[in-house]
Amino acid sequence: MHAELKKKGVTKQLLWLEYLETHPGGYQYSRFCERYGRWLQGASVTMRQEHRAGEKSFVGFSGDGVQVVDAVTGEVREAKLFVAVLGASKLTYVEPVFSEDMATWVGCHVRAFTYFGGVTELVVPDNLKAGVTRAHRYEPDTNPTYADLARHYWSVREVFGHSRGGMNNSDG
Repeated sequence: MHAELKKKGVTKQLLWLEYLETHPGGYQYSRFCERYGRWLQGASVTMRQEHRAGEKSFVGFSGDGVQVVDAVTGEVREAKLFVAVLGASKLTYVEPVFSEDMATWVGCHVRAFTYFGGVTELVVPDNLKAGVTRAHRYEPDTNPTYADLARHYWSVREVFGHSRGGMNNSDG
C-alpha cells in the first residue's frame, strides 16, 4: 500500500475501495486509514524537520494540474497550482494559474503573503526556474525580479533554492 500511494493519482480512498472489493464487509475507511497510519509509524525511519513559527515558507508549483472549465464556453484548460506552505503550522495557500511566468510567480507570492498576513524570514522555492536561475545547494543564483520581491518584503532576509522536500509536506 505504501508503495502504491507514491504513484500518481493513487489515494488512500482508492486503495480502500480496492480493498473492499476483495474484502466485502472489511474495515470502514477511518479504521483503514488508522491502521495504515499505525503501520507507517513503525515502518520507516524518517527525519522530522522542526520549523520555528515565522521562519520558513515553502513555495512552488504542484506537479499535476487541474482542469478548469469555462462556465460560458465550456472550454477546458489545464491550470497549475501555486502552493505556499508555512513551515511550522503547515497553513497552506493554493492558487490555480494558467502560466508559470515571472509575473504570475511574483503575483502568487504577494497574494500568499496577504493570505498569511505577513512574510516569513525565509522563502524556500521548489527550485523553480522562475525563481532560481542556477540551482546550487548552498549558493544558487536568484532571478533578479524574484530578488527584488524579497527586498520589497523587508522581513524576507534570504531567498534560496531547495530541491523538493518542503512543498510536499503540507499534510503534516
